[in-house]
Amino acid sequence: MMRLLWLAHALIPLDALMVEVNNRALPKNGRIAILLRGQAFRQGRRSPGCQTESIPAQLRCTDSLMKNIVGPLEHNRNKVEFFVVNGNRKNKCSAFDELLMPKLGNRVVSVKQYDSHGQADNMYQILQTFSARQVEQNWSNRYGLIIIVRHDEEWTNSISEWPTADFHKLNLFSLCEESTNGGSKWICVNDVLHMMPGSLWRGFRDAVGTEHCFNNKHRRGVGHQCFPAFSERVGEDNIAFITDWRPTGGVRDPNDIAQLSRHEF
Repeated sequence: MMRLLWLAHALIPLDALMVEVNNRALPKNGRIAILLRGQAFRQGRRSPGCQTESIPAQLRCTDSLMKNIVGPLEHNRNKVEFFVVNGNRKNKCSAFDELLMPKLGNRVVSVKQYDSHGQADNMYQILQTFSARQVEQNWSNRYGLIIIVRHDEEWTNSISEWPTADFHKLNLFSLCEESTNGGSKWICVNDVLHMMPGSLWRGFRDAVGTEHCFNNKHRRGVGHQCFPAFSERVGEDNIAFITDWRPTGGVRDPNDIAQLSRHEF
């Protein structure tokens, strides 16, 4: 009996060690920040958000976020906290408070509603919203994982099954199509997701807004050319992709992990 008790005691820390050293293992018993950006209920690339016709599509996206990202993380006994930006001011978007926010529950730490001036501006606002609540906090100790996603992503596969995710690195969604400048990551990456441990937050934050990375003066402020800035600040070896899939026609191509809504934000 004493031998069995000793074996049981020895196996517990061994299991914990395996979880700790396996970079592909879903985090457990930690604190996770999800930064939710973009415009909710948007109907087209050039249109404003909060379109009534887009309510069903938006609610499917939000439900999928709760099911395939929040659910598995909380099942692993993580505490999930939301920091939310909606790029439409409050009095223009009643559906946001009435229909979307209740789905996030009491996990919301901070929310900002304002009229966005584009993708770069919106990314800047979500980073500021998050950073403003972390004054004098050590990100690497407070958050084991920080995930930045868009309102218009419908997640079709659990975060626990993302094929090449590495939870100890800065993760991007995927490479761009090979037809884009030869498919080099130095030229183009898919900018719809960013995920990193707290220890890499500062480098990521400092890269955003640089010359080619979510800068309004470059290609409408997109983040497709962020890889060089990320590499410079966190190290190329600390960058991964959550999937080895790559689009052939654009970031809205169907894939097994997430589908951007056909109603573009």
